[in-house]
Amino acid sequence: MQYPSLRRSVLRHVELVPLGERRLLVVIITDNGRVEQRTVELATDPDLDVVAVLRARLNVAAVGRRLAELNTVLAALIDLFAPDDAPLVRSVVSVLEETLAQESEERVALGGTANLARANGSDFTHTLGPVLEALEEQVVLLRLLTEMAEDAATVSARIGRETQHEGLLETSFVTTGYGGDGDALARIGSIGPLRMDYPGTMASVRAVARYLTRILAG
Repeated sequence: MQYPSLRRSVLRHVELVPLGERRLLVVIITDNGRVEQRTVELATDPDLDVVAVLRARLNVAAVGRRLAELNTVLAALIDLFAPDDAPLVRSVVSVLEETLAQESEERVALGGTANLARANGSDFTHTLGPVLEALEEQVVLLRLLTEMAEDAATVSARIGRETQHEGLLETSFVTTGYGGDGDALARIGSIGPLRMDYPGTMASVRAVARYLTRILAG
């Protein structure tokens, strides 16, 4: 399963919550329901009026934009405040920028490799080692998922040599998109031997994708 990246997400809301002495909680909420929280350590106690104005300006300027586009918007906010308030604003902007940079990294979650091992005797001609090694390389899976996202079909498949990876020549990869309204946020799939049950696998992948989409829609 490919994690929804903040790079593809659209900002829904930013909340700033004073936590007491010299601390401020920054909450980022995206259109796919993802919530990121960060605590900002300040040099002085936050001015509640400035926090309220910053919260309002952040949401006016940034809501509805893709998170990958926000760096310029965030940097411009600092100039809208008085010099005495700039340290607080700069601290919040820095935390937002760091969060977006960290969370934009593409990631993949993988499970069920033990099922491949159990099938090794009958479904794989050679050792399962090359397959497992390929699966451990996230860059391989991310490349496949990215390429398959360009397919016109709702559910896509790569069989054997179509995976374009030596370690996956005896496997098939079935994926579909999930999340979003017409534009998938990420992809989920199933990998198995060449003789997999394709209709059953496609139906299962499609069902899980629908379930994940409903969860993200909240």
